[in-house]
Amino acid sequence: SFGIWHELVTDGTVPDIAEKYGLIVERIHTHIGSGSDPAIWQQVATKSLSFCKIFPTVTALNLGGGYKVGRNPGEPSTDLQEIGEPVTDAFRTF
Repeated sequence: SFGIWHELVTDGTVPDIAEKYGLIVERIHTHIGSGSDPAIWQQVATKSLSFCKIFPTVTALNLGGGYKVGRNPGEPSTDLQEIGEPVTDAFRTF
């Protein structure tokens, strides 16, 4: 396991720690995992953008964590155009 579980951001734990120690959050990186479901990407983008509202000092959001790459015949790969549309919508709404 790695990183910070999202619920520790939304329940106030991480913001409280940042404030206690005078930390300024400038960048957020989220790890989506290997997948190609556009709805999941949009959900994660929306959730990640909500963290930017919690930390108004954030200037960069990185959505990473893998794009499914088919390694065997018939195995699907992520269509970046397909997942990009709902993620773009999430950013526009933000």
